[in-house]
Amino acid sequence: MTATRTVVVVPGLWVSPFFMRPLAWRLEAAGFAAARFGYRSVRATLEANADALVAFCRGRAGPLDFVAHSLGGAIVATALERAPDVVAHRCVLIGTPFAECHAGRRLARYPGGATILGRSLPRWLAQTRPALGSRCEVGVIAGSMRAGLGCLVATDLPRPNDGVIALEETAVPAMRDRIVLPVSHTAMMFSARVAREAGLFLRDGRFSVSAPR
Repeated sequence: MTATRTVVVVPGLWVSPFFMRPLAWRLEAAGFAAARFGYRSVRATLEANADALVAFCRGRAGPLDFVAHSLGGAIVATALERAPDVVAHRCVLIGTPFAECHAGRRLARYPGGATILGRSLPRWLAQTRPALGSRCEVGVIAGSMRAGLGCLVATDLPRPNDGVIALEETAVPAMRDRIVLPVSHTAMMFSARVAREAGLFLRDGRFSVSAPR
């Protein structure tokens, strides 16, 4: 692998790209050129955020890799579906509610919950999922440390989960590999182990240990 491979790092809901710096730094130390993308996760629509990511990617030397946390994975999947000209190589989704988001649906029932969730996540949950696995090689990192807001708003959140997203909710059709790590949803952004596994998948197309699909 050469340093010319660019990894676009995409944060999740309510998260500034500033907080993705530790992950980006670790990917750079592994030999990648990391580019952090920011978007309006609450106020903008899913499609608007996806189009902003497409604009961010165009003009960069491809093929591109992606590492996305939580809602960021939905933005990446939607962007690649809307822009066939953006050439993607590998994509690592970290705690992304690709199949479902039980905690999000529960939060939407609380007063003010829909406002907190913003415009992108509900749209993602209401639509047919993009065929991300047909656009690039997909690796999924899920967490098993049950600590987070999801446990409070959804006491029946399926286990194992990372405190927000259940393991079963991270499944992506045609994903190439998946690993479960003992980290919580928020801690994934700062975990050295998560960054190391993401780098392994981007380099080799597999994690150090595979989890059941």
